[in-house]
Amino acid sequence: MAVHPDFVHIVENPLPGVKLQVAVGDPFVAFASIPNNFGFGPGKFGAAVKLYSFRLTETNEIKVSMDFAAAPRCKKVFDFGKHIPDPIYGGASALACLTRGNWNSQAFHDRIDGGMVTQHARVHQALMDGVSRIWNEWVAGGCT
Repeated sequence: MAVHPDFVHIVENPLPGVKLQVAVGDPFVAFASIPNNFGFGPGKFGAAVKLYSFRLTETNEIKVSMDFAAAPRCKKVFDFGKHIPDPIYGGASALACLTRGNWNSQAFHDRIDGGMVTQHARVHQALMDGVSRIWNEWVAGGCT
């Protein structure tokens, strides 16, 4: 993840009903700072970006939107090294070959990727739920 002031954008009164908007971007490159055997996540994409947009409304509510983009698509569920095939996607490809294409490995790949993206979104939702609770307690306590 690259942290830099250019990835933070603050705008006062950006939209009707919104007092403040703060956008923070997290760009990622193909480097896993913590080596692991997973084939999905930071360091496993060619490039990725996350954008968090926080909007403070005139009623002092915080609205958050999160946008994520990554490319190219992950090629492995488990990454045991460059020359070791992934047992999940590799197994699916082998089954497609053994059935002469009657079994669709791409549909399987799509389903597994969808599950990983859904789990990733749950992690970020849990983060936002925790931040929301702390924010609301802070506001209720007079912001001190």
